[in-house]
Amino acid sequence: MSALYPPEVIGGAEITLGAICDGLAARGHEIVVLTVGGTAADYETPSGVRVMRRRIPNLYAALPLRSHGRMARAMWHGLDAFNPGGYRLVRRAMAEVKPDLLFSDLLAGISVSTWLAGKHAGVPVLQRVCDAYLLSPSLRTLFAPPGSAGGMARSVLRWPHPGLSRSLAGVVGLSRAIIDLHLASGMFRGVPTELIPSAIPVSVPLPARREGPLRLGFIGQLVPTKGIEALLAGFVASGIDATLDVAGTGEADYAAGLRRRHDDPRIRWLGWVGDKARFFAGIDLCVVPSQVFDTLPTVIIEAFAHHVPVLAAPIGGIPEMVTPGRNGFVLPVGSPWEVAAALRGLDVEAVRDMVPGVAAAAGGFLDPAGQIDRWEAAMRRAAGR
Repeated sequence: MSALYPPEVIGGAEITLGAICDGLAARGHEIVVLTVGGTAADYETPSGVRVMRRRIPNLYAALPLRSHGRMARAMWHGLDAFNPGGYRLVRRAMAEVKPDLLFSDLLAGISVSTWLAGKHAGVPVLQRVCDAYLLSPSLRTLFAPPGSAGGMARSVLRWPHPGLSRSLAGVVGLSRAIIDLHLASGMFRGVPTELIPSAIPVSVPLPARREGPLRLGFIGQLVPTKGIEALLAGFVASGIDATLDVAGTGEADYAAGLRRRHDDPRIRWLGWVGDKARFFAGIDLCVVPSQVFDTLPTVIIEAFAHHVPVLAAPIGGIPEMVTPGRNGFVLPVGSPWEVAAALRGLDVEAVRDMVPGVAAAAGGFLDPAGQIDRWEAAMRRAAGR
């Protein structure tokens, strides 16, 4: 059960979920994905995964990305605290499929009623934790003080979650940081937890050593939480001899405003990039300036898979991914002046010297077969086999 599933993709969680399902299907497991969106459809993927796409049981779907009024957002999140429509949707699907295990993933729009549906159907539920959705309706309120408006909204909209989470058969987190964050908040008491990071295969040859100015790259959603504003302002202020490729999309007005405010000939705006191999082949260093808790950014693993070191913020699970001096740097980049300082401190030759060893220093992040081994074992344990 996942609110998003390829080809409907916003971030890395959906991409890695698709890889997990394809990998399990390739080993002979019968995988049925229940997902939601604006329309309903049933089909089978080339890998043999059956997809049941249903209309989202909420006011609007996650895609296409668009802004919604304050009242509509409040109603959406209120219903998302515990969605009876999501409960009925999951129960009907399980009555048809009769699964051995319910693998619960991205729940925005369906809610944790998924867990209760599994419990009432007598089906064990294994939850993958990719972000802080179970703790807060948004990253803006995740660390809001308890007495503040954000803290109260978080308490009201997430009140059922700790109690219901105790019915889970198991929990898999993408990083130790995200598991610990949930445990500290009272989630998953008495439930076995396990760490299985995402993994992406190395599919490109080691590039030849480059010369000339440093080529920086950013790829991801153009939203404030990803740090794009600090990166752009800091890059312009740094004055270093370098270029910056910006790949990704966001709300049209916001993206247009970024271009107007940071009009610099050294910045290339690429928009949506489908060919990531080509993007990474054009840069020396991938910058991941996350501003808020980031569980396990898929972009970092993708960079490693393309032999590109990273410069990333010391937030969430990022320090678990980067070995400073071997596959990148972990530095404060939360403000324009911090970005400028980090960029000015870069040694171009040292960055390029890392390239041959980036993949070797990435460890299990580049071992998809080993990841599927661990998922098989976790699922068998959760299913009681």
